Amino acid sequence: MTSALLALVLVLSALLIPAQVQLARTVQGEAGSCGRLAMLAVAHVYSRNEIMYADADPSADALVIAMTWWMEDDPTDGAVFLVSDADLESGLLDGMLGRETATFDCGAIGTLHAFTKKEE
Repeated sequence: MTSALLALVLVLSALLIPAQVQLARTVQGEAGSCGRLAMLAVAHVYSRNEIMYADADPSADALVIAMTWWMEDDPTDGAVFLVSDADLESGLLDGMLGRETATFDCGAIGTLHAFTKKEE
């Protein structure tokens, strides 16, 4: 990490409130190897459903998204779930998932799929 980037991360970290820090950690953990749009998708879905399990030290991108996600359009069209290919293939979530609203390519680790909640 360059010294300028490290300085930016330190400044941004000082401005974050604890909820934003947790969001940045979740964004990094869930979509750190994906593109910025997938990271933004995590933030939007997290605002509606905080049940996410990944946790990682946030990158500068994750910190910026944690501070500004609410100013950008939701790339998931209101989804409440983001699931990986493996989670989708397991079938464990079939009873909960509604309409697929978006997909996000994460390269070698596969795809994140955004879903609405299944209507009862």
